[in-house]
Amino acid sequence: MQHIDHDAIASPPFPAHGGRRFTAYLPMNQILQVGDCLVSANGLFFATLRDDGTLRVYRGIDVDDDQGLLWSSRKAGSPGQSGQYFALVQSDGNFCIYQGSDLAHNCGWHWGTQMTAQGQQFYAAMQDDGNFSIRAGTGPDDSRGAIWASSVTDHVQSIEEVLHIEYDFAHACVLRTSPANQYSEMVTNHGAQPSTHTLAGTIAITETSSWTNMSAAALGPDVEYRHGVPGIAGEDFILSDEAVDYVANCAVTRLTDWAFDTPYNVPPHASMRAAIALTYSTVSVPYVLVGQLRFESGARVVGTIRGNYLGTNAHSLTASFTPHDPSPNVGKRILRPLRPLSGMVAY
Repeated sequence: MQHIDHDAIASPPFPAHGGRRFTAYLPMNQILQVGDCLVSANGLFFATLRDDGTLRVYRGIDVDDDQGLLWSSRKAGSPGQSGQYFALVQSDGNFCIYQGSDLAHNCGWHWGTQMTAQGQQFYAAMQDDGNFSIRAGTGPDDSRGAIWASSVTDHVQSIEEVLHIEYDFAHACVLRTSPANQYSEMVTNHGAQPSTHTLAGTIAITETSSWTNMSAAALGPDVEYRHGVPGIAGEDFILSDEAVDYVANCAVTRLTDWAFDTPYNVPPHASMRAAIALTYSTVSVPYVLVGQLRFESGARVVGTIRGNYLGTNAHSLTASFTPHDPSPNVGKRILRPLRPLSGMVAY
C-alpha cells in the first residue's frame, strides 16, 4: 500500500456540480465528465474528474461527502482551461483524460495511464478498498485482471461505533424449516365423566445469530450494539424486540426457556396424548450497517458496511391433543397454537 499524500489532502473544496453517478465501474468508451462520480460498491470511496483536469479518489459517498483525498492523477491543466475536460477507458485499455467537452469536441490529450492491452474489453473500477484500477473484462462480474491501478488503498480496519443496522427483508429468504417435538404425555380417564387436565411445563430453546460483513473489519473493543434480529414466524418475517448483541463476523447463541400452560379434557373411559411442538427456521437476510469506521490510515468516517445475517429461531409453539380409543385417532386431533413469541413483531 502506498502512503497517502497528506499535502494533497489539503485541496480546495469541490466546485458546484450536478454530475452523474456510476456505481463500482465505468464501462469502456463511457465518457466521465467533470463533476461525475464513480462510487465504490460499498459506498466508502469515489473517483471524480475535477475541473482542473485531475482525476481524484476520495473517501466518502460523493462530492458532498468528501472525507479526505486518497489519490490524485496530479496533472492539472493550464489557467483558462477550467472545466473543459473529459475522461474514458479506451478500446486499447488506456484510461485517458482529454481537453474538451466530449469526443466530438476533443481538444487534445491531457493525462493517461499509458498502459494498453489490445483485443479485449476494459472498464475502470472503483474498488471497495479505495484502489482505482483499469481492468480487462466487461465489468465486475467479468473481471479478467488489472492492467493498471493507482495502488493506493485504505482498508476499513475497525468499526468504532455502530449507529444502525438496516435489514433488507425484501431480499430475505428461508433456508430451511424443521418441526421439532418437545414434550408429550398420555393421560387415561377411567371415570364415567370427562376429566380436566393441564399441559404445563418449560422447554429449552436454542437460537443462533451470525453477521458476515463484506469487510473484514473488527468491532472496536469498547463497541456495543444491541438490537432486534430477523427471524420467521409462521409465514412472516419478523424482527425481535428482544435485544441481541451484534458481533462482527461471528455467531452468538441464545439459550432461553419457553413456558406452556394450557388445559384440556379427556373423555370418559378414554386416553389422550398431549404433546408440545415448535418449529425451527433458518433465515438469510442482507443488511447494511451504518457506523463510524476507522481506516488503516487512521481516518475515521461515518459510512456503511454491507453484509448478510444468518440466524435460526424457534416459532409456532403448538399443543396437540390426540384421542386414543384405544388406538390413536388422528382424525380427531386438536391443534392449539399457544401464546405467540414474546417480543416479536411481524414484517
